[in-house]
Amino acid sequence: MDGALEISQLMRRLAAAAALLPLLAAAPLVLFAGERMTSASNDMARSSTGGGGASNGPLSTNFRLDGGSNEEIAGSTYSSTNFRLGPGFISIFAIPGTVTALTSLDANATTGRVELKWTAPGVDGPLGTLSAGSSYYIRVASYTVPDTFSLFSDADVVFSTAGTFPGTDVSSRVHGLVPNTTYNIMLWTKSPAGDLSYPTLVFSSATTLAAAPGTLPSTFLSVNFGSATVNWAALRLSPPDISSASSEGYLLEASSTNFGALTPGGVVYSSMTPAVLLSTLTVSVLPDHLCVLHYFRVASLNWRGMPNYTVLGTGQSPVDYAVVVSTQDLDVGGIDINTSVVISTSLLLSNAGCPVTYQLKVDAITAGTPWVAAASPGPDAFTVLALFNTVEPVSGAFTAGNELTNTPVSATAVKFAGNRTGVSVPVTEERLVWFKLRMPTTTSTDLSQQIRVTVLTVPPP
Repeated sequence: MDGALEISQLMRRLAAAAALLPLLAAAPLVLFAGERMTSASNDMARSSTGGGGASNGPLSTNFRLDGGSNEEIAGSTYSSTNFRLGPGFISIFAIPGTVTALTSLDANATTGRVELKWTAPGVDGPLGTLSAGSSYYIRVASYTVPDTFSLFSDADVVFSTAGTFPGTDVSSRVHGLVPNTTYNIMLWTKSPAGDLSYPTLVFSSATTLAAAPGTLPSTFLSVNFGSATVNWAALRLSPPDISSASSEGYLLEASSTNFGALTPGGVVYSSMTPAVLLSTLTVSVLPDHLCVLHYFRVASLNWRGMPNYTVLGTGQSPVDYAVVVSTQDLDVGGIDINTSVVISTSLLLSNAGCPVTYQLKVDAITAGTPWVAAASPGPDAFTVLALFNTVEPVSGAFTAGNELTNTPVSATAVKFAGNRTGVSVPVTEERLVWFKLRMPTTTSTDLSQQIRVTVLTVPPP
């Protein structure tokens, strides 16, 4: 009996073992407890009780082995009332890393494009290069509701992550956008196996530029001493193009260096308005820069105050080279032919603008006159000499070389120079200019003649 019982129990045990063979055959073991893991620089023993990658896995002096991506580990058998999980191998994987630092490069924005920049993630936070075949998915929309905004399948831009290593900068441009519009951005990374990262947080810092202002046939309404008033074609405000053809204001700027194009640096003067219907602004210039040629541009501003410029003109100057003359005409009636006289009435010249150099000319202005200005007197030819002086000069102070003609002649350090000159006269300073008239030697008319001296101003040499 004892032998029969032992044989019977053995048979039952063999039958139970045979029932497990199909389960065991489906899960071939590759890694065995206690097998060593080796590499060029590390040698680590597995635990004697668990498969590779157990969370309480093997230890060495400096290393601990935990579960790793794409590693296969041996699982235990679990059972419940209705289900049983047989032993086998389980694949451990990580979803692609989430982009956390996403910004907009405002300097590269246009009316229909924004440029985004972010730091490439890894497969475990900043660690591990994304698998070959992974892609970035970028969703761009001016709304967040309805929730189609958050569907990665509706991504507007998709491109490969190839060549981007964790921690490196990545950028992408999104085209076909509407001007003066703020866009929300959401970005995912996706592995070739279809595993999707968590999305970036929604942000609203990508804004396209407003359309640039248009120009008008007459740009400069006025250019005065110290200021200039400029106009342009304002953008529309009403539908149907309220977003794509509008702005949030305008910025007018003036620069003596053409905004750094001529020479680095320089002062930029500006005037800004939030009035979207306004199409004129005045910009003022400080005294130190009044007499320098300036360049003008106007910009429309978008929702974030970013400018989109239109060049309005170059070489325009908010200055005034002006002179106030006490009198224009010299009446020489009653002076005998073939004589000369110092005219006791001088012209008082007041500089009302930038530093100037004076130019002088003379003409006979009586209708039908036969008289002409000449370097020396002759028949119907008269001569006028000029001199800048603080007091009335004597006749001998008017020397050769100071004659006027009917063509403007600029004063120099010696030309028309007495104890003062007409060169580089500072702002608000005054000059007295005196004249000596030498009458024609003979005349073909008995009528009284009128002579006009004209004073012009030019920038200093």
